[in-house]
Amino acid sequence: MTLIPKEYANNKISNFTIKRFSKKKGAKSKAAKEIKYDFFLMWIPLKKSEKELNESIAEFFPSIPISKIYTCEIDLVYPVNYIKSQTDKNLETDKNNFLIKSTIGKMIPIALSDKILSNIPIIRNAQEHSRLKTKMKYSGSVYFWSFAFKLVLQIISEGNFYPYGKHGEEDFANYQVSSEQEGIIKLKWRPVLRSQKDFINYEKILDFAPIAAYAITNEDNQELIQISSLLSLYLNEMTDLLIRHSAQAIKYAKFSEVYGFSPKDIKKLGERIPWEVRLLGSLLLDDNDMLIYTIPEKAIPDMISKWTQFINRSYWKEGYSLALDLHIPNNVQQSWKIDFILQSFGSKEQISLSEFWARLKQNPISSEIELRRNLLVSLYNLSLIFPPIKKSLDEMEPKHISLSKSEASEFLEYTVS
Repeated sequence: MTLIPKEYANNKISNFTIKRFSKKKGAKSKAAKEIKYDFFLMWIPLKKSEKELNESIAEFFPSIPISKIYTCEIDLVYPVNYIKSQTDKNLETDKNNFLIKSTIGKMIPIALSDKILSNIPIIRNAQEHSRLKTKMKYSGSVYFWSFAFKLVLQIISEGNFYPYGKHGEEDFANYQVSSEQEGIIKLKWRPVLRSQKDFINYEKILDFAPIAAYAITNEDNQELIQISSLLSLYLNEMTDLLIRHSAQAIKYAKFSEVYGFSPKDIKKLGERIPWEVRLLGSLLLDDNDMLIYTIPEKAIPDMISKWTQFINRSYWKEGYSLALDLHIPNNVQQSWKIDFILQSFGSKEQISLSEFWARLKQNPISSEIELRRNLLVSLYNLSLIFPPIKKSLDEMEPKHISLSKSEASEFLEYTVS
């Protein structure tokens, strides 16, 4: 089971063709039109028989509608030692340790793969694998992608995702919209690894990867592609798909109740809809385009870019992040205040920075410099969203900041919206 990015399938180096079937002429290969989605390839090494492939898929994955999915041929990477063991042991090769062979396979879009991967049992070692019934012994590549799918579920269940966007192939930093021209940004949900457990699981999955999970070359057709790039692609795509599907199933009715129209009507209503509602619709609908109509709205990409940069950089691998706790005054004479809090991922454990600095003085630690650096970076990132936080950067041991009424009002408006 190999993940095939659409860019590889559409590149001539892949020699990708789709087999068409005609009752009069039988099966024949035909150059495919541009593939617009990433997909998994189900295949059997060195086998050219489509019948054998169909029978194997039907046995292992009975939920897959064999007759309704495309059959294709595409170049895949095989280790030289495997080729020698299966064919000619005296095979002469160059210095490379792999060969490229045309392979027949079935195309499973990523959007449909959750039905397959969700039913794969978790196998922790070879002993557990050997105890399974024969028909349940999946290949290592299938287990690899099932582990990746379960990591996506874990990330989503913990709420570790954020909206991300691009203008075509450009980052938001290069995005511009003129008064004469509408702009389009594409929005997607992205996962983020936050806790130490997330990083450990991610590294374990990478270490487990068999070549069959990523048996394609890079763009230059010179080297095996990096599995980390394919795993990141999968985590991004599956996170976006699952969140959209669950949102459509649960939130559509609530959306209509709040705004008075369906998310599907957003494009039709156009600029009459506030930008924040159009943004929300682009994160709910299958169509992730968001139209930008006016000059003030061109700030949206920059706003989201700063937001996502903050999210990506505000967590620590040690398993903590910086949070804000707003204190409401008891009377008009008192000022509003925000306390800075260290919060543990995956638990309710938290400690104020006031208490943290006090403990650090009593029990110094070797990583104090790194901790101070992380705190200052996190405070700076927060200040990009809420500028009054910059006041805390003047202190050696920042603990809290006081707010004016207007600043408190701005903070409440931002957090509530």
